[in-house]
Amino acid sequence: VLRAAETAPVVVKRSLFQELNMPAIWFLVVCSMIVVYFVLDVYMKSAPRLLIPATSIDALRDFFRKGDYQGAFNYCAANPDTVTNVVHAGLKHAPGGQTATEDAMSSAIIGENAKFQNKIAYLSVIGVIAPMVGLTGTVLGMIDAFSQMGQAGAADPSKLSGAIGHVLHATAGGLIVVIPAFIFYYLLRNRVSHEIHGLSIAVGIAIGLVGIFGWQQWRNHQ
Repeated sequence: VLRAAETAPVVVKRSLFQELNMPAIWFLVVCSMIVVYFVLDVYMKSAPRLLIPATSIDALRDFFRKGDYQGAFNYCAANPDTVTNVVHAGLKHAPGGQTATEDAMSSAIIGENAKFQNKIAYLSVIGVIAPMVGLTGTVLGMIDAFSQMGQAGAADPSKLSGAIGHVLHATAGGLIVVIPAFIFYYLLRNRVSHEIHGLSIAVGIAIGLVGIFGWQQWRNHQ
């Protein structure tokens, strides 16, 4: 009995940190932090109250109702946000006529949309890279496990399965990162598209109070 106890293999339990302590996992942790940052950043900045601030809309309406186009121009320059940036671009090109003004405002709206879409695109990039990194970590880990087994000259199935189970954490980690990244990619892309459309409508309503004669009056003051 004593001899059997002496020859019995000692089972060494590894902690979760030891199981996950590999370069691929740390890289995926960084990727997950980047995903969280961009998701929170885009979600908060694309909120209607920030993307289409009511104070700017009301102020511009008052300026345009009074025909104070210089005041509207100065207000936009002093209070930059998505609405005032678009209107400011239009007022700068007002001397070129209504068509030039509308084209400038459309370009400004496209620019505001691009600010969000550029950040959202990083979620797609991480969604493509993360599973590849996880798979690479798993493959390299299996290569190392088989190499060590070959050098030992003995094929212990329990050790081999333990080594393979260890490196498969990298693949699982990649999937854990990529699935939320793609989900939020599509959700945020649709959210931003909807809010940018709302921005176009809000600016159009404010500018619609001016009319072509208002633009002509602004041109005459230049």
